[in-house]
Amino acid sequence: MALAFDATSSGSVNPGTSLTYSHTCSGSNKILLVGARGGTTDTITGITYAGVSMTLVDKKIQTGQTKCSYLFYLLNPAAGANNIVVSASSSVTIGSEGVSLTGANQAAPEASAVNGNENVNNITNTISTVTSNAWIVTHFSYGDNSDSFTVDNGQVLRAETHVNASDCITTNGPIATPSSQAN
Repeated sequence: MALAFDATSSGSVNPGTSLTYSHTCSGSNKILLVGARGGTTDTITGITYAGVSMTLVDKKIQTGQTKCSYLFYLLNPAAGANNIVVSASSSVTIGSEGVSLTGANQAAPEASAVNGNENVNNITNTISTVTSNAWIVTHFSYGDNSDSFTVDNGQVLRAETHVNASDCITTNGPIATPSSQAN
């Protein structure tokens, strides 16, 4: 079964210690990826879907923009409409976006890359895929809530939020053969 886009969702709260929004997963061999942005320090303590804890892929404390960006995943999430709950250690502005894919290998993501270019006009990162037909999922945060994102290099903007900052989640795939991709 080929990897395919399933659904997207987003939510925000200003301020709060938790954010809850609905996401609907369908299909088989699913993976749910959720990006989140917290305050100016490392405040996001976890994310759940349908009450199940998600696994942190990585996080980036953005020194230039004083925002923290996180990416979590969950293999084989429950089907149907369920809540994504983002928890924080203190009351902060939280923005979050989720994307689910079907046909996914039911193993941890094969690669991750953080600490990309923090230039606010051109956020870039390079990641190398390991397997054929892989997808790249990215989460970006920026400290201004009036900007929108423009994507390139095969990326698709799936969801974005704008509350005291801007953040988005994108996908790029399938990547036919293993290679390095600029995103």
